[in-house]
Order: sequence, then structure tokens, then C-alpha cells
Amino acid sequence: MLPSLPTVEWAATELGTEPWTLLFDRGASVSEAGTKGWVVAGHEFDHPEPERFSSPCVGPIAFTREAFAKVGGFDERYEGWAYEDVDLWYSLQRDTPRAKPQTYLGTALIQFWHPQDHHDLTNANPNVPLFFETW
Repeated sequence: MLPSLPTVEWAATELGTEPWTLLFDRGASVSEAGTKGWVVAGHEFDHPEPERFSSPCVGPIAFTREAFAKVGGFDERYEGWAYEDVDLWYSLQRDTPRAKPQTYLGTALIQFWHPQDHHDLTNANPNVPLFFETW
């Protein structure tokens, strides 16, 4: 998941005055077949229409070095997938609040297909109880 050049340029401007910014407020998940098509044809390949996220808390976030240091970086108690990015985002909001409301450029996040067998949100995943104990 890489942002487009306009998104990177917009984020750089945002970070001139704000400690962090969410890069996307909408996105589309591409099927396995669609992902294979994008590898060959890129943006010319048909893809689903982006939809607004139900929650703005997603992994793609840009932040200043100072903001990252102020929150103590990533909590290294998290292992693998689940809540490590949410924990960082919550810490950024709490410890380095924005001066003005979040805005968005309007470009969409395209999430390519990948196996999700490791996406365990039960208490068997040590990140789940850790997150709820922390927050």
C-alpha cells in the first residue's frame, strides 16, 4: 500500500504544521484476480469504486519524527498483526494533538488481496488483550 505522489506531496504540506496526518479517508479492496491484473496493467485495470472508511483509524499515517519520539515510538510489546497501528494512532492523538481538524486530499487507498489466515482477532492473539489492557 503505497500512496500516490499527490498524496505524498499533500502529506508533506500537512506535516509542515501538524504532528501527524491520516493519508486516506476512503479505499477499495481488490480481489485476488484484480490484484493479479494490477500487477500487469496498473491503474488501467478495473477496480471497485472506493468507499469511505467507517473508521479513520487505518495503518497509513504520516507523522513527524518529533511526534514519533514524543509517543515513544511503536510499542514493541505488540507481535505481528493486530492493533499495533491503532495503538500508535491513539498515542499520537493523545500526546500530540492536531491544531486543526483532519482534512483529506481525496485519493483512495487501494488494498490488494492477500491471504488473511493470520488475521486473528480473538484473545489467542496476544495483541488483542494487550490493546484492551492498554486502552
